[in-house]
Amino acid sequence: LKPRDAELLRRVELNDEVVAEVARSLGLSASAASVALHRARATLRRKLEDFCGDCAKGACLDCDCAGTP
Repeated sequence: LKPRDAELLRRVELNDEVVAEVARSLGLSASAASVALHRARATLRRKLEDFCGDCAKGACLDCDCAGTP
């Protein structure tokens, strides 16, 4: 992922920060950050499906696929 996209995902999804606050800190409008976040989620989803296959469509936190390190 692009560094900005990874930061958006990390802060919003993992750290439970508010999109508008993250956007402000990154110099983005809230709407631009929302669009970037949507695209980052889609990119991550595709990358997980490419790496893990069909099991990525389930619960990745309970991953038991061959791609698990």
